[in-house]
Amino acid sequence: MSHLFPTVIFAVLALVWHPAFADAQVYVANSGSGTVSVLSTPDHALIAEIPVGALPSRIAVTPDGAFVYVTNENSGTMSKISAASNSAVATISVGALPKGVAISADGLSVFVIADSMLKQFHVATDAPVRAYSLPIGVPVDVALSPDGTFAYVVDKNQNICSVYPINLTTGAVITSTECANGVSIGAIGGSYPVTLAIRPDGQFVYVTTPQDGAMQVVRLSDNIRVGGGCAMGPGPLGCALGGPNSVAVSADGGFAFTANSNNKTVSIFAIDQVSGLPAVPVRVALPTKPSYLDVTPDGTRLYVSHGSNSVSVIDLTSNPPALTGTLTVGNGPLGVAVSPLASGGGGGGGDPQTLSVTPASLTFTGEQGLGDPAAQAVQVGASGMTALSWSLAATGQDPGAGSWLKADLLAGTAPPTGSVQISAGTCGLAAGTYLGTISVASGQASNSPQSIPVSLTVAAPAGLLAAPSVRVCADRQTYQPGQALEIRVSLRQGVSSNSGDAYLFAGIPGDVNFVSLVWSEQGIGVNYGPAPVPFGTNFQVADFSGLIFERVFDASDPQGTYDLQAILAVAGSDPTIEANRLAASTINFSVTP
Repeated sequence: MSHLFPTVIFAVLALVWHPAFADAQVYVANSGSGTVSVLSTPDHALIAEIPVGALPSRIAVTPDGAFVYVTNENSGTMSKISAASNSAVATISVGALPKGVAISADGLSVFVIADSMLKQFHVATDAPVRAYSLPIGVPVDVALSPDGTFAYVVDKNQNICSVYPINLTTGAVITSTECANGVSIGAIGGSYPVTLAIRPDGQFVYVTTPQDGAMQVVRLSDNIRVGGGCAMGPGPLGCALGGPNSVAVSADGGFAFTANSNNKTVSIFAIDQVSGLPAVPVRVALPTKPSYLDVTPDGTRLYVSHGSNSVSVIDLTSNPPALTGTLTVGNGPLGVAVSPLASGGGGGGGDPQTLSVTPASLTFTGEQGLGDPAAQAVQVGASGMTALSWSLAATGQDPGAGSWLKADLLAGTAPPTGSVQISAGTCGLAAGTYLGTISVASGQASNSPQSIPVSLTVAAPAGLLAAPSVRVCADRQTYQPGQALEIRVSLRQGVSSNSGDAYLFAGIPGDVNFVSLVWSEQGIGVNYGPAPVPFGTNFQVADFSGLIFERVFDASDPQGTYDLQAILAVAGSDPTIEANRLAASTINFSVTP
């Protein structure tokens, strides 16, 4: 065997990486098709192809496996994907040319590079937390210290080993890094870095510098480069032929991996636990030039994106490590991320844990235009004694029906068994049957995800009410630029002493910034419903239920909390005067960045 493939590395691979892990999911950002491919492991089935923004490139998974974030370079956005539903649940405006993305170890914050800044967002609410100014040229990637105190950013435009530590408490950037003054590796010594990864113990960061053909090693206690390794082996030729453009580090910190575009290989470096320095790498040949890569939590497989629509699988337990297959994904695959959770062995004897979700189905019934049916409870539990994290998605599957299915809790841990209240809203829904799904997922469970069907039957109006009734509802409580406000109304017949016609008004009273939704200064409403609504022969308001208005918010809309009203008023009267109202309904919603 060649000296470039030392036998000792395979023994370490076999002996060190042995904890029992649940089957993970692999997420691949497809830059050409604007999607994220979801692959199951170890069977490598294509679970989903999720539409996101334009030119998705970098990707990261929360520590509990509940959410996946992907940056969309040509959209200026970041898509948030629910692992429970395998769908994009939020599109977050982050700024121009978003690139690297990382999630804090506590799972509370996601950091993204955009607008040549580092921006922090809250995972639970998607709200912005802070923006960190960077006195550098072209920041492209970010990694976070395990204790959450520092972020590290690399600048692609610098001809030095430019790793910039950022104090996440004070916002200070250490610009006088001595990274370039350490041990020189490669032809130039750390020029034009593009990606980085931190060892899980937080002692070292590994940086790829393609022009040097090397992986640089920076000691984080003093930010000095202590050495590195050439992607193709020792000596000038080993660096000159490398071209590593991405790096990943194993969960135990024992190995680093680089994807080498120049020679269509992956390099596997054993890492010294004291010095942090890499040994001579083992190389695995690939069919085409690789882009990005990630390793499973148990260290048994490596997934590498490359080519027009493929991801290669490398078996790290074989001797030597070997390419075992190539999977088809979307066009132009770039970022790769593997769901990070282990099973925890809570079932005893190393058996993987399982999720339990009861009951097997939910059925709701209601009457058009009246109150909503009572909420029902879903119980989420797990086998074993070790707590696992889960996420829940409630999805109404009928197009045009709005978001009628909701849950009061979207994440939790089990055991103990948790109770989630599921509600079904009838507001704005015509008579009929609507279908939905409750899906619960956990990266720690062997049977994830678990889904139960939901049905809502809305009965036609039965008889007259004592007075006309109107209900207004929106499809969500918080909106961001690019999201559409759907105003739905349910109107019910009722006896009235008035004669003639009535008009249905809907809007945000007194707010001239939302011109398309407000009443005029004279209080004369814009009629968004059937115009006019006749009282009928018995002075009864006609039944109506459905969507009456839709508006897409943009960045110019002011932030804040607003009332949304629907008013049924006598035709020709001022709907803002209480005496002219036959019925009224008010809810509120918020607009955030």
